[in-house]
Amino acid sequence: MKMLRHYLLGLILDPKLTMHLATAEALRRASQGQTLALAVSYSLRYDKNSSQFTPTQNLGLWKAIVLPNFLQNLRYIHSKTDIKKMRTSLNLSLAQVLHVFAITQNFWQTQESLLSK
Repeated sequence: MKMLRHYLLGLILDPKLTMHLATAEALRRASQGQTLALAVSYSLRYDKNSSQFTPTQNLGLWKAIVLPNFLQNLRYIHSKTDIKKMRTSLNLSLAQVLHVFAITQNFWQTQESLLSK
């Protein structure tokens, strides 16, 4: 029986070391972190004993829970498509927390056009 994946210090390695499995796992963990951050923010918003989170506090919560999942194994991912998936997911996650959607998309389109020159 051929081994399809190997775990090394929390990093999922596939047989050809393409790091696609590690990317998928990072995106899964970031999605779970995003759900947790939104749940905490939502529950505190409607708790009568505490005040509403400020955008800065929401950003701090996002940085603590979600951002490490994107950055933890980024140095091992070398596929441009995997990096683009990570970047897109990171941007959408941050936009959702900050309630800003159009600006993020336009920012990265500008960055990509500058890099292609």
